[in-house]
Amino acid sequence: MELSTQEHINIWSSAKQLALPLGRYVALLVSLHGTGLYERFTSWQNSATSSQIVQDFLEGEYAFQEQLIAFLKNDQYYAPHTKPEVISHNRKLIGIWDALSILLCQELISQAEVPQVPTIDGETTVKLTLKEVKDNHHQVTVFPWPFQHTQVELVYEGRLLQQTFDDEKAMREALMGDCAVTHCPRQEQGRLPSPTIHHGVDRSINKACPVPGTCKTPVTLSTTLQPE
Repeated sequence: MELSTQEHINIWSSAKQLALPLGRYVALLVSLHGTGLYERFTSWQNSATSSQIVQDFLEGEYAFQEQLIAFLKNDQYYAPHTKPEVISHNRKLIGIWDALSILLCQELISQAEVPQVPTIDGETTVKLTLKEVKDNHHQVTVFPWPFQHTQVELVYEGRLLQQTFDDEKAMREALMGDCAVTHCPRQEQGRLPSPTIHHGVDRSINKACPVPGTCKTPVTLSTTLQPE
């Protein structure tokens, strides 16, 4: 679904307030990610109306970021993390995670590369290569292994829609009543250098939720990174 510039701005304008309960530094990174998107993708400049909308948004976000950094500098815990190079490093990491999530949600075809991934020393970067596994389009290999630990576990929720929609109202109604999905990916490093991401949907989902909006029990999807 294509959003207008104003609709997109409305989403990002409220993002920092939604993030603040999670912490000031979280809100700062969310705001920086939002402004970074408009700094990198500039199609909005082709329209005078869109340009004004985005410029107003950027000015407000820049002021928010400046004020928040000033507050954090006075915090004994956060002060070391407000150095420009540290903020830049963490901002890039958020962008990398965003890029990876989009690539995987869109179902990778053939191969994709994610360049300029910052390393822990903050001085060098690496390029991640994602490749589709020919025998299983739900699997993607990633090289090199980008995590410090041999296993990483995440938990997040989504909604599993059983159909596509031509009407936005109907889609939103389905989102309110359709099956909740708890995604619990476990990411593991094996002996071989290129791990595999398994996007496996349990076929019992279709049995558990035969009709959109009727399932009240959360369904779990699993994702595992392991050697090819």
